[in-house]
Amino acid sequence: QFQLQSVHTSPTELPGSSTITHYPSTAIKNSELIVTCNTEYLGSPPATKYRWYSNEIELTDETSKKIHIKNITAQVSNFTCAAVNEIGSGEPGHITLTVLAPPMFITRLPDTFPVSDKATSVSLTCQVECSPSCLVFWLKDGQILTSTNPLYQMRVEFAGPDYKTNVVGSVISTLFFNLTAWPDGHLRKEVDDASYSCMSSSNGINRGVTSSTKFHVEYPPENVVLSRKEMDITEWSILYNITCNADGSPEPSYEWSHNNKVLSSYKFLYTNYPLSRNDSGNYECVASNKYGSASSTVFINVMYEPTCEIVRIEDENYVVLTCRVIDTNPHDISYNWMVDNDSPTNMMNVNEEGNSLSFSKDRMDSNYGKFLCAVRNFVGESNCTLILMPIDQDKEPEHETVTDRSETEPERSEIEPEQSEIEPEQSEIEPEQSEIEPEQSGTEFEQSGTEPEISETEPEITETESEITETEPEISETEPEITESEPKISETTETEISETETEISETETEISKTKPEEIETEPEEIETEPEKSAEKSDRDKGSSALSSKKSK
Repeated sequence: QFQLQSVHTSPTELPGSSTITHYPSTAIKNSELIVTCNTEYLGSPPATKYRWYSNEIELTDETSKKIHIKNITAQVSNFTCAAVNEIGSGEPGHITLTVLAPPMFITRLPDTFPVSDKATSVSLTCQVECSPSCLVFWLKDGQILTSTNPLYQMRVEFAGPDYKTNVVGSVISTLFFNLTAWPDGHLRKEVDDASYSCMSSSNGINRGVTSSTKFHVEYPPENVVLSRKEMDITEWSILYNITCNADGSPEPSYEWSHNNKVLSSYKFLYTNYPLSRNDSGNYECVASNKYGSASSTVFINVMYEPTCEIVRIEDENYVVLTCRVIDTNPHDISYNWMVDNDSPTNMMNVNEEGNSLSFSKDRMDSNYGKFLCAVRNFVGESNCTLILMPIDQDKEPEHETVTDRSETEPERSEIEPEQSEIEPEQSEIEPEQSEIEPEQSGTEFEQSGTEPEISETEPEITETESEITETEPEISETEPEITESEPKISETTETEISETETEISETETEISKTKPEEIETEPEEIETEPEKSAEKSDRDKGSSALSSKKSK
């Protein structure tokens, strides 16, 4: 590239040889450097420019005597320069630079180093660039770890220049945790939390560097603690002021739920709606992090006032009213009875618990009225009532009437077919009916006189005169059946009618004989509904017998 030319005394000569110097005398990575091309003889005519090469590549933009390098990189390694005049270039000068690097971290330790307490392999690594080379040490809480420590192992590697990453040279050091030699064979939370440091020595260019990390043992949530394990709250109140805390690293997240419904994603349990009695139960707080979860429950006891009903029970001698609690929370209850807005009379007995009131049937007439039972617990009070009133003597209760209908229904169904058979015959004998009706009306009047005869065959009906009197309306009820049977009567001969009149007259004689005895045995009124039903059934039987006899 350079042609050497001999020196002549002629006025034209090539520049002389060149040498290269630099300042500062040490080339340090990332620092400034001034490189100078020194030529003793500039030639004739004198050289006015210079030709520069770096790593055998011409620096076309550099033509001055000095080159100013603002930031030395790992690739800046050698330079060549020569003075140039009109004739040509002088003899070039060469220099090879050794780029030095102070200790500098290529790979630092993280600020924090979390690791699971169940980890089976743990290590820390740092990489320090330094040229000339340096030493790397490991420290725990400021104390240097030696190679004789059984809990750790250390490994060191030296790496050469890496121009792609602009690294002059580096030291890679790794600290291994020998967990098999660790107490309990694994890391322990809090106990093994420490500060670990990677520290380099000085390499003569600059002092050493240090990188530290906070080594922290992480673990799943545990020790879930609730501010309350049980809480009483009145119905229609809002639930709040229950907190959930747990140990764990990283810090757990929280979730409250009830009956598989998520209520809150915070450590505080709060409902923005009032609770009803159906909301009683266990409320669960689950604390979670990336290693697992743990939970705890609080029992929410929703309290409400009681509800009740009065149940009536009777035996042969007493009426017992029991105040039955249908639902309540809490169950500690008091009872209070009122009869027609007043306290129970002396004829009424209230049991020791207070939930039952009884009185004798002999005094039933004086114990009618409105019975009120007030039940109270911690939350409040509610009432239930029952009204006892005498049964109308002139009109039987509706439920008894329904019962009687069910008993007589078969008899009516038996009669209906006969009615349907009789209907066609009625149209044929209407003239005869009008002739017989006066005699029938007389017969109806006399039919009541046959009651003693019926009572002789049916002892239950003949016990009292009042029963016979009560039976008469029912006999009158059977008159339509007799009337419906008129076609059959019309078919009878006059001889049969006269025989019937004879029987009726004989019956009148029997009545006149039995009347005095019936008057002497006045019946006692029996008020109980079951006996009335029995009497009514017997009367129905008597009426049926009478109807049968009339048909004959």
